[in-house]
Amino acid sequence: MATIQRLLTAGAAGVLLALVALALAGRARLAGASRPAWWVTVAGLGAAALSLAQCLLGVYLTRWVVPDRRADVAGVLFEAINRLDGVKMFLLAALALAGTALAWRARVLPRWLGYAGVALAAALLVSGFGYLLLIGAAAQAAYLSLPLLILWVAGTGIALSRSER
Repeated sequence: MATIQRLLTAGAAGVLLALVALALAGRARLAGASRPAWWVTVAGLGAAALSLAQCLLGVYLTRWVVPDRRADVAGVLFEAINRLDGVKMFLLAALALAGTALAWRARVLPRWLGYAGVALAAALLVSGFGYLLLIGAAAQAAYLSLPLLILWVAGTGIALSRSER
C-alpha cells in the first residue's frame, strides 16, 4: 500500500505537473511572455523531476529497505525525501509566481489564479524552509500549501483546456 501511495503522490503527480507546466509554458510563449514561460518550464520541470526522484526513493524505501529492517538506511532515505520536498516547494513557489505574472500581465490565465498563486507561493516558501531544514513548526504550512497547490494546478489545467476551445 505504501508503494502505491508513493507512485500516486510523487510519481503520477510529478508527471501531471510536468504536463501542466509544459502546456502553460507553451501558451505563455504564444502570448509573447517568454520570460515567465522560461520560469514555468524550469521551475515546473525541476519540481516534476524532484517529485519523480522522491517517488523512486520512496519505492526503494517501502519495497526493499523497510522489509529488510534496515532502520539506518530508512532514516537517511526518509530525511532525504523530506529535504527534497523543501527544494521542490521552492520550485513550486517559483512556478506559482510565474503563473501569477501570466495571470496578471499576459492574461494567459484567469486573474483569480494570480491571487491563488501568491497565496500558494507564500505557503510553499514557509513550508519549504520547514522541510528543507527539518523544522516541524514551519513544515506545518504544508497543510495550507497542499490544498492551494491542488487548486492552482487544477485551475491552471482547466483554464488552459478551456481556452483551447
